[in-house]
Amino acid sequence: MSESKMDINDASTEGGVEEKAPVTWEGELRDGWIPVGVGLATYPNGDTYQGNYENGKKNGHGTYTFMKGAVYKGQYSNDERTGHGLMKYPDKSNYSGAWFRGKRHGQGVYIYPNGDQYQGEWVNDLRHGHGTYYFTESMSSYIGTWESGHFMMGQWVWRDGNTYEGTFYKEQPIGRGRYKFRSTNNEYIGNFERTEVPKSLDSKAPVDVKLEFTDAFLRTVAIDE
Repeated sequence: MSESKMDINDASTEGGVEEKAPVTWEGELRDGWIPVGVGLATYPNGDTYQGNYENGKKNGHGTYTFMKGAVYKGQYSNDERTGHGLMKYPDKSNYSGAWFRGKRHGQGVYIYPNGDQYQGEWVNDLRHGHGTYYFTESMSSYIGTWESGHFMMGQWVWRDGNTYEGTFYKEQPIGRGRYKFRSTNNEYIGNFERTEVPKSLDSKAPVDVKLEFTDAFLRTVAIDE
């Protein structure tokens, strides 16, 4: 068995912090100095924003282009990314989904530079809640519950259809669980451990992974189970 390496907090944050006060504004001004309506703002560091302003703050739909290469297109509220939006990062990864106060928060899809993909819930820029991580290299998946970026409980599904279901600690199967063989309809039930831990979700280099069965027994699963 093999899969891509894993790093739990790997989603890019290279979008950076957005500037608030523009140096120049191409659009309507209220009271001679407050940007309102749709226009183009240029900031001290060279970042730009093209979109809607209300009361001198980014509100509604707009596009923010970072000098470092990231681009955000989506909704704003009170000068912060809030609502639905798409962020393209300099490392060629991208996130499309819900934002709240400038962070990935809610349902969204993150595509990593190597093609791996996570689809599910986010809280404060971290995978948190129910979600699925798909490994492009090995064509395997983690499906289940995530907490603060870590996969904690659910199924590890391989390309051949074999599955492991149970609890995880930092992406390691640990404690009580079951490993089911699709071809024979047999399964091991017991305590499982993983002898090698992937180090990065975002890597093309596969590693060999072995599951050790402790105090386990083998049984044949009825077809209707």
